[in-house]
Amino acid sequence: MTAMNFSMWVGSARRELTPWFAGADKPVRAGVYQRNFPAGPYSCWNGLQWLQDRASVVVAAVQTTPSRYQEASWRGLVEPSRPQEPSGPLGSTDHGPADVSPGQPS
Repeated sequence: MTAMNFSMWVGSARRELTPWFAGADKPVRAGVYQRNFPAGPYSCWNGLQWLQDRASVVVAAVQTTPSRYQEASWRGLVEPSRPQEPSGPLGSTDHGPADVSPGQPS
């Protein structure tokens, strides 16, 4: 899956992707993100750690085992900021690709 397919998977309209973030910086929201080698190309961030890296967004979204690569660079989708709504317990498998701009936790 390419970056364009990643953005199209989450909706019919193309969505802009963020720049790449350093592996030491973690997303503030759970979801599937693109990740650079040696991780990825897709991995789910559960709020605490990256989960197993997989070749597709769909398969990455259902992983429960930690990734061997916790420090690989990553990017997500650019979306306007909005209040975060509860979406289930961390590590749940009911989330898809992240739909907000990733950043550093406050």
